[in-house]
Amino acid sequence: MLGRGLIANPGLAERLRGEEMLTKQRLRAFHDCLLQKYRHVMSGERPVLFKMKELWYYMSHLFQDSERYRKKIKKAGNLQEYGMAVDALFRERELSEAGFCAEK
Repeated sequence: MLGRGLIANPGLAERLRGEEMLTKQRLRAFHDCLLQKYRHVMSGERPVLFKMKELWYYMSHLFQDSERYRKKIKKAGNLQEYGMAVDALFRERELSEAGFCAEK
């Protein structure tokens, strides 16, 4: 289960060591790096899109009031729509202390 926790909050390991909390800038850098690596090793846009959408099931809970944005990300039909939804989330919402909490 530690793996899911690290997906939900890529800054968890640093936090457990007493280091600074995850910032939006660091989270964005992690996201962009992961997206770039997926695009490099996967063939085609769709597999990359599905991998990134799954990531947001967990990471969207890092943001305050993110449900609307998570739905836009989930509905994205291509990487351009996905990128616009992610950009809006990072631009319009702040990080939350709550973190991941599974839906009931």
